[in-house]
Amino acid sequence: MQKELVDQLLVDIARYEENPSCKSLICFVYEPDGWTGNPSAVFADVEKVNRAIAVRVFVQRKQG
Repeated sequence: MQKELVDQLLVDIARYEENPSCKSLICFVYEPDGWTGNPSAVFADVEKVNRAIAVRVFVQRKQG
């Protein structure tokens, strides 16, 4: 599931990068079941410095 999430985020980022008025993108992922085994890996795969836009990803797991 984590690979599919990263793949979808990369597709979305590429779409927004094509829009000249878009300077940054914030992605919020709510996943209460904890299926992203390593959220840090998602950040590393998606939040690359050399993009046309600034990208931030937030993963929210179930609290408590």
